[in-house]
Amino acid sequence: MDVMKFIKINPDTTLTGVHCPQCGSLPMIYHWGLWRCPVCKTTSDTAHHQAVEDYIYLIKPSITNAEFRKFPHLTSVFSAPRLLGQMNLQHGGEKKNRYYIKP
Repeated sequence: MDVMKFIKINPDTTLTGVHCPQCGSLPMIYHWGLWRCPVCKTTSDTAHHQAVEDYIYLIKPSITNAEFRKFPHLTSVFSAPRLLGQMNLQHGGEKKNRYYIKP
C-alpha cells in the first residue's frame, strides 16, 4: 500500500534526515563513523536505522545507495553501502544497480 498517497502527502514535502534519538531534532550530521546531533550533542552509530525504516515504509519498499545518501543527507559515497550493509537488509542487484529491502 502506498502510504503517502493514502494520507495525501507529497513525498517532496517530507522532512528528510536522521532524527536524534535523544531530543528528536533533525538532521543529525554523520562524521567519522558517528551521527552527531548539533542540538544536544548526542552521538549514535545506529541513528540511521530508523531513517531507513521510515523511508522503506513511507516512500517505497526498497532503497538504493543514492537514495540513502539523499534521504539522511549523507555526503560520502563510501559510507552509504557500509551503513546499509550493517543493517542486515536483504539486497539485490549488482554494483550501481544494488538495492536494499527489509526482510
